[in-house]
Amino acid sequence: MERTMYIKKSYYCGKVLEVEKIQTFRYKSKHTVRAPQTNPTPEAQAVVNERNSIKNLARLMNTNFVHGDWHLSLTYARENRASSPQEAKADLAKFLRNVKLASKRRGKSFYYIAVSEYGERSMHHHVVMHCELPLEEVQSIWNHGRIGISVLDNKGDYTQLAKYLVKQTRK
Repeated sequence: MERTMYIKKSYYCGKVLEVEKIQTFRYKSKHTVRAPQTNPTPEAQAVVNERNSIKNLARLMNTNFVHGDWHLSLTYARENRASSPQEAKADLAKFLRNVKLASKRRGKSFYYIAVSEYGERSMHHHVVMHCELPLEEVQSIWNHGRIGISVLDNKGDYTQLAKYLVKQTRK
Protein backbone atom coordinates (compact mmCIF):
# COMPACT_ATOMS: atom_id res chain seq x y z
CA MET A 1 0.00 0.00 0.00
CA GLU A 2 1.35 3.38 -1.00
CA ARG A 3 1.21 6.30 1.36
CA THR A 4 0.34 9.78 0.25
CA MET A 5 3.33 12.05 0.67
CA TYR A 6 3.37 15.82 0.59
CA ILE A 7 6.20 18.07 -0.43
CA LYS A 8 6.31 21.68 0.76
CA LYS A 9 8.02 24.04 -1.65
CA SER A 10 8.81 27.69 -0.90
CA TYR A 11 9.68 30.12 -3.66
CA TYR A 12 11.33 33.46 -2.87
CA CYS A 13 10.78 35.60 -5.97
CA GLY A 14 11.81 39.20 -5.40
CA LYS A 15 9.25 40.71 -3.01
CA VAL A 16 6.94 37.69 -3.30
CA LEU A 17 7.01 34.53 -1.16
CA GLU A 18 5.00 31.65 -2.57
CA VAL A 19 4.43 28.40 -0.67
CA GLU A 20 3.02 25.24 -2.29
CA LYS A 21 2.01 21.94 -0.77
CA ILE A 22 2.14 19.20 -3.41
CA GLN A 23 0.78 15.69 -3.14
CA THR A 24 3.00 12.97 -4.60
CA PHE A 25 3.07 9.21 -4.72
CA ARG A 26 6.53 8.93 -6.26
CA TYR A 27 8.55 10.75 -3.65
CA LYS A 28 11.92 9.03 -3.20
CA SER A 29 10.80 5.90 -5.02
CA LYS A 30 13.41 3.95 -6.95
CA HIS A 31 13.47 3.57 -10.70
CA THR A 32 10.57 5.90 -11.41
CA VAL A 33 10.65 6.66 -15.12
CA ARG A 34 8.07 8.66 -16.98
CA ALA A 35 6.47 6.94 -19.96
CA PRO A 36 6.53 8.68 -23.34
CA GLN A 37 3.42 10.64 -24.33
CA THR A 38 1.13 8.62 -26.59
CA ASN A 39 -2.22 10.44 -26.49
CA PRO A 40 -3.13 14.10 -27.00
CA THR A 41 -3.32 16.23 -23.87
CA PRO A 42 -6.80 16.12 -22.31
CA GLU A 43 -8.58 19.43 -21.86
CA ALA A 44 -8.40 19.28 -18.05
CA GLN A 45 -4.64 18.67 -18.19
CA ALA A 46 -4.23 21.55 -20.65
CA VAL A 47 -5.81 23.87 -18.06
CA VAL A 48 -3.36 22.61 -15.41
CA ASN A 49 -0.44 23.08 -17.82
CA GLU A 50 -1.49 26.65 -18.54
CA ARG A 51 -1.83 27.42 -14.82
CA ASN A 52 1.66 26.00 -14.22
CA SER A 53 3.15 28.03 -17.06
CA ILE A 54 1.60 31.20 -15.59
CA LYS A 55 3.09 30.38 -12.17
CA ASN A 56 6.54 29.69 -13.65
CA LEU A 57 6.55 32.85 -15.76
CA ALA A 58 5.35 34.95 -12.80
CA ARG A 59 8.12 33.53 -10.61
CA LEU A 60 10.71 34.29 -13.28
CA MET A 61 9.44 37.85 -13.70
CA ASN A 62 9.08 38.50 -9.94
CA THR A 63 12.65 37.34 -9.39
CA ASN A 64 14.35 39.23 -12.22
CA PHE A 65 12.38 42.42 -12.89
CA VAL A 66 11.83 45.45 -10.67
CA HIS A 67 10.05 48.81 -10.69
CA GLY A 68 11.29 50.87 -13.61
CA ASP A 69 11.80 47.97 -16.03
CA TRP A 70 9.77 48.08 -19.24
CA HIS A 71 6.98 46.13 -20.88
CA LEU A 72 7.22 46.88 -24.60
CA SER A 73 4.69 46.09 -27.32
CA LEU A 74 6.49 46.00 -30.65
CA THR A 75 3.99 46.51 -33.44
CA TYR A 76 4.34 46.60 -37.21
CA ALA A 77 3.36 49.46 -39.46
CA ARG A 78 1.00 48.37 -42.23
CA GLU A 79 3.68 48.69 -44.92
CA ASN A 80 6.36 46.90 -42.84
CA ARG A 81 4.35 43.86 -41.69
CA ALA A 82 6.11 40.54 -41.60
CA SER A 83 4.75 38.13 -44.17
CA SER A 84 5.16 35.01 -42.01
CA PRO A 85 5.71 34.03 -38.37
CA GLN A 86 9.28 33.02 -39.28
CA GLU A 87 10.00 36.51 -40.59
CA ALA A 88 8.45 38.09 -37.47
CA LYS A 89 10.57 35.83 -35.27
CA ALA A 90 13.69 36.91 -37.19
CA ASP A 91 12.72 40.60 -36.77
CA LEU A 92 12.35 40.13 -33.01
CA ALA A 93 15.66 38.25 -32.76
CA LYS A 94 17.44 41.04 -34.69
CA PHE A 95 15.91 43.71 -32.43
CA LEU A 96 16.97 41.88 -29.24
CA ARG A 97 20.45 41.20 -30.63
CA ASN A 98 20.95 44.89 -31.50
CA VAL A 99 19.72 46.08 -28.08
CA LYS A 100 22.05 43.57 -26.43
CA LEU A 101 25.02 44.78 -28.51
CA ALA A 102 24.26 48.44 -27.77
CA SER A 103 24.01 47.64 -24.05
CA LYS A 104 27.24 45.66 -24.11
CA ARG A 105 29.12 48.48 -25.87
CA ARG A 106 28.19 50.84 -23.03
CA GLY A 107 28.80 48.29 -20.27
CA LYS A 108 25.10 48.23 -19.31
CA SER A 109 23.05 45.22 -18.26
CA PHE A 110 20.27 43.80 -20.43
CA TYR A 111 17.89 40.88 -19.98
CA TYR A 112 14.42 40.17 -21.25
CA ILE A 113 11.42 37.85 -21.68
CA ALA A 114 9.75 37.91 -25.10
CA VAL A 115 6.38 36.59 -26.27
CA SER A 116 5.02 36.88 -29.81
CA GLU A 117 1.41 36.97 -30.93
CA TYR A 118 0.72 35.85 -34.46
CA GLY A 119 -2.76 36.96 -35.45
CA GLU A 120 -4.48 36.30 -38.75
CA ARG A 121 -3.97 39.86 -40.00
CA SER A 122 -1.19 41.28 -37.86
CA MET A 123 1.62 40.18 -35.61
CA HIS A 124 3.23 41.88 -32.65
CA HIS A 125 5.68 41.10 -29.86
CA HIS A 126 5.62 41.68 -26.11
CA VAL A 127 8.99 42.15 -24.43
CA VAL A 128 9.55 42.60 -20.70
CA MET A 129 13.07 43.94 -20.35
CA HIS A 130 15.62 45.41 -18.02
CA CYS A 131 17.59 47.82 -20.15
CA GLU A 132 19.72 50.76 -19.07
CA LEU A 133 19.75 52.38 -22.50
CA PRO A 134 17.73 55.54 -23.18
CA LEU A 135 14.25 54.85 -24.49
CA GLU A 136 14.88 56.87 -27.66
CA GLU A 137 17.77 54.57 -28.60
CA VAL A 138 15.69 51.43 -28.05
CA GLN A 139 12.90 52.93 -30.15
CA SER A 140 15.33 53.70 -32.97
CA ILE A 141 16.42 50.05 -33.09
CA TRP A 142 12.86 48.82 -33.82
CA ASN A 143 12.30 50.19 -37.33
CA HIS A 144 9.24 48.14 -38.30
CA GLY A 145 6.57 50.26 -36.59
CA ARG A 146 5.60 51.65 -33.19
CA ILE A 147 6.69 50.69 -29.68
CA GLY A 148 4.13 50.86 -26.87
CA ILE A 149 5.79 51.12 -23.50
CA SER A 150 4.62 50.73 -19.93
CA VAL A 151 6.81 50.83 -16.85
CA LEU A 152 6.55 48.01 -14.33
CA ASP A 153 5.03 49.10 -11.02
CA ASN A 154 6.67 48.85 -7.61
CA LYS A 155 4.44 46.06 -6.20
CA GLY A 156 6.91 43.41 -7.28
CA ASP A 157 4.13 40.90 -8.10
CA TYR A 158 3.77 40.57 -11.88
CA THR A 159 1.36 37.62 -11.93
CA GLN A 160 -1.30 39.56 -13.87
CA LEU A 161 1.22 40.48 -16.55
CA ALA A 162 2.31 36.82 -16.71
CA LYS A 163 -1.34 35.77 -17.20
CA TYR A 164 -1.66 38.26 -20.03
CA LEU A 165 1.53 37.07 -21.74
CA VAL A 166 0.58 33.38 -21.47
CA LYS A 167 -2.87 34.22 -22.86
CA GLN A 168 -1.13 35.85 -25.84
CA THR A 169 0.84 32.66 -26.56
CA ARG A 170 -2.33 30.58 -26.43
CA LYS A 171 -3.81 32.67 -29.25
